[in-house]
Amino acid sequence: MSQENPYTAPSTDSEISNDPSNPAPGPHNYASRVDRFLGALIDGLIIIVPAFGMGFVLGILAPDLVTSAPGKLLGGLFGLVITIAIQFHFWKTRSQSIGKIVMKTQIVDLQGKPADISTIILKRVIPLGICGVLPKIGFLISIVNGLAIFRAEHNCLHDDIAGTRVIKLSS
Repeated sequence: MSQENPYTAPSTDSEISNDPSNPAPGPHNYASRVDRFLGALIDGLIIIVPAFGMGFVLGILAPDLVTSAPGKLLGGLFGLVITIAIQFHFWKTRSQSIGKIVMKTQIVDLQGKPADISTIILKRVIPLGICGVLPKIGFLISIVNGLAIFRAEHNCLHDDIAGTRVIKLSS
């Protein structure tokens, strides 16, 4: 005769992982902070070549412009335009940047569907991209955006603004 203990915790078929590389359970397989950081690092390294090229040319042609506030603002906007130009095809066709392709992560909407190009550019990239180049406060805004990833769901501010998530794709 089997008697069930009424004080035993209910059992389920699903297990909640306490693994820090896999955040709180939810409808998506959220990308880890490390995957997101490395993807952003790869994307940043890709942008360095044209950014340094532009800085070099401007340094020769207009050295005073490079160190002025308007020059820094133009440089930041140029970096934003170059980023969009380089990543556009990948964002449009795969909802991934080059860094996300390498790290096997993807930008999705809150329903788990790949984010569309207009959401990625108009809501995710441009708002904080422009804020990031503002004199005096841009650096602070960029830091806050990045530090927001330490929340439970690993969202940055640009994810919250765009209504997107970054997930880890199955291998």
